[in-house]
Amino acid sequence: MKTLIKNNKYGWAICIVCALVLFCVVGLTNTGFSIYQPYLIKVRGLTNTEASLIPTIRNLFALIGMTAASVLVKRFEIRRVVTASTAVAALGFLITGLASGFPGTAAGAAVMGLAYGAGGMIPVSLLITRWFIGHRGFALGICMGATGLSATLASPVITLIIKNSSLEHSFILESGFILVSALIVWAVIRSRPDCLNTLPVGMNEETTMAEKRTLYAAQDAPKRLYILLAVGILIFGMSSNNAAPHIPVLYNAAGFSSGNVTGFVSIFGLTLAAGKCIYGGVVDRIGMYRANWILYGLSAVGFLLCCFADSGSIMTAYASVVLLGLGLSIMSVSIPLYAAGAATEKTYPHIMSVFQMMSIIGSLAFGTVPGIMADAMNGSYVPAFIVMLVMAVTGAALLQYGYKAVEHSAGEKGINNRKKNIMITHNAA
Repeated sequence: MKTLIKNNKYGWAICIVCALVLFCVVGLTNTGFSIYQPYLIKVRGLTNTEASLIPTIRNLFALIGMTAASVLVKRFEIRRVVTASTAVAALGFLITGLASGFPGTAAGAAVMGLAYGAGGMIPVSLLITRWFIGHRGFALGICMGATGLSATLASPVITLIIKNSSLEHSFILESGFILVSALIVWAVIRSRPDCLNTLPVGMNEETTMAEKRTLYAAQDAPKRLYILLAVGILIFGMSSNNAAPHIPVLYNAAGFSSGNVTGFVSIFGLTLAAGKCIYGGVVDRIGMYRANWILYGLSAVGFLLCCFADSGSIMTAYASVVLLGLGLSIMSVSIPLYAAGAATEKTYPHIMSVFQMMSIIGSLAFGTVPGIMADAMNGSYVPAFIVMLVMAVTGAALLQYGYKAVEHSAGEKGINNRKKNIMITHNAA
């Protein structure tokens, strides 16, 4: 650690532990939690609608947590916020483990949601922003990748514990793991580089403030473009945030074995994690607009293949979760980058919070719909995935158009500013 501090590389330690934070408060409470959905129906006797309501309740309380995140960060600083949020996530799993029906499970989901909102993407993106001047896209990708990795690592372990012990024991053991993680978070995380008398990764004593400011927009984008991006995030979030918890029930209802379903969830999580790391690096190299076309295209094809779940083809099922995992990796990584491209350094935290909340509102707006549709369609989730496909394509189109308009607006402002400077210089002469 001392070497990292001395060489201005401690940001990578921050990155790894931020990944651990997201693994716990976002991954295990969201993507990793999806493996529990069939067991909540089979073991606890929840209906399809009640099972779909669990992630909806979590997302509702995540929204509440997000509204408080910036206030908590200002009041208590990021280190305390992310540590406390990780501990709260552990409490949520403990409550869920001690529950026996829908009310207790819903209460646990609510506590998990608070941890998700207050200690998830918003404080972590702020930490990465503070600790990285260079390689920011890649660092964000590593952090966000942990949310998908949780499904890959946790799904087989959870399934094994449930089969050999019980659903309740699985929740309680997961709570213990998250609590230990909270101690690691407290030991490593520091809110700012100056807390350790070091510099952000990619910055040295010769780095100018002008170079640092290029990581944000020179001026805030027009309000109409903020709204367009926010609407795009809302619509795409309806599908992207609700895909993971419904993949297990989609293929379970289609007649696949529990072993196959566990494999689908694991592969989805692995490709989601890999996609986030790859996406961040690709953005650093070819730019966000071109990288986004690739990922949005993959997600659309993934949703399309999910619509053929009833065919019983295991190859189609694996292809669907691979493409969907790679494609949906765009959402969590792109939100901080959308905010940085449209906002100045001063307005970035607020815009980032708004965009993140719009994604969660999208989750809430559509969260119970798949379960309701399944109850009305003899248990089939295919119609719900058809709707998700339409929303994913619509949201992607709005986001791509909005981001291109933001880039165009920024270019026009730059030209106008240069013209203004030339006129001032000419008049002065």
